[in-house]
Amino acid sequence: MAIQLPSHSPLAQQRRLQQLKMAIAVCVAILLVRVLLTILLEYRWYIPPNFDASAFLGGRRYTFFGLYRVAFYVHIASGPVAIILASFLLLSGGRSRSRQWHRRSGRVLALLVPLLLAPSGLVMARYA
Repeated sequence: MAIQLPSHSPLAQQRRLQQLKMAIAVCVAILLVRVLLTILLEYRWYIPPNFDASAFLGGRRYTFFGLYRVAFYVHIASGPVAIILASFLLLSGGRSRSRQWHRRSGRVLALLVPLLLAPSGLVMARYA
């Protein structure tokens, strides 16, 4: 027979809060996986570039050379990595069992975004 805790007890409130946090984490994880899969699904039109089938590349046939092309491929290579690292950082929260991986992931993300992702996005923005 299970012991029923009063609904106003601190232990019951703490348990409900943990359940709510877990539900939110699961929803965020599902959303992040969906976004990542949607992004990766579009890559079928990017390698090699298909200007007719791709919604993003449509109309960029005449600007898709030189620095723009390099920036585009740097951006699509570093973007999903950044999303995965950011997701791990959000969901791990620096718990003791993943603290070392949390720190390493944070360092990689802190380098990846300002050194690759943001500059490539800014180069691409010039041709938007």
